[in-house]
Amino acid sequence: GSLDSAEKKVAELSALLSQQHDALSEARSELSDVRAALGAEKDARAAEHDAAKSREAAEMSQQHQALLLQARSAVTESQAALSAEKAARGVEQDAGRQREAVVA
Repeated sequence: GSLDSAEKKVAELSALLSQQHDALSEARSELSDVRAALGAEKDARAAEHDAAKSREAAEMSQQHQALLLQARSAVTESQAALSAEKAARGVEQDAGRQREAVVA
């Protein structure tokens, strides 16, 4: 009888061990899933960070382009003003020559 009870005990322990092994496998699988999810979350965060940087860069680029346009139009305006000033001087000089001619 004691052999039977010993075999029974071994069978119970074996079944328990098998259950624990299954539970351990399941836990390992869950841990792996959690790790994968964390990795994906980390990647998503990094992608978000990159996107934010890209947006900032795009905004800066737009600001730079706007400033460039302003600078260009300012240059164009000052060139036009210089041309007008030259033309006015030319007219003044012509008028001065004509006066001199009239006086002479």
